[in-house]
Amino acid sequence: MTALMRYHAALLLRSQRWLPPFLLYASFLAISIQAGQPVLDSLGYTAAALLPVAAWLARVCVTGEPDAARGCVAAAAGPGRAHVACLLVALAGATALGTLAILVVTLLSDPVASDHSTRVPLAAACGAGLLAALACALLGTAVGALTSRPLL
Repeated sequence: MTALMRYHAALLLRSQRWLPPFLLYASFLAISIQAGQPVLDSLGYTAAALLPVAAWLARVCVTGEPDAARGCVAAAAGPGRAHVACLLVALAGATALGTLAILVVTLLSDPVASDHSTRVPLAAACGAGLLAALACALLGTAVGALTSRPLL
């Protein structure tokens, strides 16, 4: 499984089809997140924006391989394992992107709640943001898997 994941990760990185979802996510964060905003609000926006990016990455990973290469991989490792490796690479990419964004947004945001008077501990807020990002990455990858070519 490790070799399949490395193969699909190399395909994704070399094809540069990861760039549009990354730019969409970065531009959304640059527009919607500002320094000094309440930390929980900012983390919610950061996690929610990860959902369509994860779905897009899943579709890119699943459809990025030529048909002949997909047939060879399916013959060597089995079609199920090849498909799961694609989805795991997409999930890992979305999770890494979300984790990095959560850490940056936590450092930029003001550690208060939405009412601007209640203090929020940054460690607990960061943990909640990481859990929300993981949930959105999982849901986005599932949506991408359900709407990808091999299933449709």
